[in-house]
Amino acid sequence: MKKLIVVIVIFILLISFVSCTSITNEELDDEIPEENNIENVEQKIKFEGERPVTRAQVAKMLSVVNFSKSQIEQMEREISINDSNPEIWFDKYINAALINNYMEIEGEEFFPLELLTYGQASEIVEMFKLEKEKYSFINDTNKDKPIPLEEWFEIYLEIVENQDI
Repeated sequence: MKKLIVVIVIFILLISFVSCTSITNEELDDEIPEENNIENVEQKIKFEGERPVTRAQVAKMLSVVNFSKSQIEQMEREISINDSNPEIWFDKYINAALINNYMEIEGEEFFPLELLTYGQASEIVEMFKLEKEKYSFINDTNKDKPIPLEEWFEIYLEIVENQDI
């Protein structure tokens, strides 16, 4: 029962976090590639009323499952990607996610402001050794489409439940 209450509290906090998180142009470095600037992300977010989740948000969510904020901040920066730098809020979470193989990069890009796709969510399901069959919404026909936040939370809650926190 205690574990269920903890999961519910975490879920409520995450919903609050995601709905309150906003990325401003001031938080972005001028050197971030054009395809990842905030205006382009806002364009991509406007899809059929479902709330999306960015790869940066997912990196943070996955990192805080196993590490405290102070542990994440103390991690040595091991990443070398073109679309982030230590001055941006999500950099430390991407670093933690990549160091621990929670997520992958393409070449030297992480695409932090791109929306998480069903295909990428499927890779996370496999990485955490979850039962892929539970997530019937993940299939080959939608692998390149953004996964709605609500469906991502189904996966994330199982990840949280499987951790010793």
